[in-house]
Amino acid sequence: MDPDGRLDKGTTNPWFRRLVSATRTRPDWASLRGDGRRLMDLEPHLAEVVDQLRLVFPAGVREDDADYGPLLVILSDLLAERNLGVVVEAAFGFDRHVVRNRAAGALSYGKPPAEEVERLKERMTGRGWYLEDTEGCRSS
Repeated sequence: MDPDGRLDKGTTNPWFRRLVSATRTRPDWASLRGDGRRLMDLEPHLAEVVDQLRLVFPAGVREDDADYGPLLVILSDLLAERNLGVVVEAAFGFDRHVVRNRAAGALSYGKPPAEEVERLKERMTGRGWYLEDTEGCRSS
């Protein structure tokens, strides 16, 4: 197929033409989140949380880390459920829907001990975490 959307036989197909022009206008995929939105498209208060998470966890967090459950509890105090998924996806690359389900579990049947949550809060603060539970961050 040539750039004009013509097949090898020289015929023009409008469907292929639209497909080719659409792929030419796509943004650079390296700067996108999982849903195709740019990280720059995050609301400023959410981008601030993502920046803080990357500062505190420069190597990232894995779902099987001991800190993952307590981190979800800490973030659920700071963010609305929907925003929690968006922030963790942007910071660590996890699927936002899975994050929301894991956070619900971490707040109910799989709740980590309060001591673990407080210990992680102290470690995060020592690494530069400064965000507090504010109503501005809880908007959906």
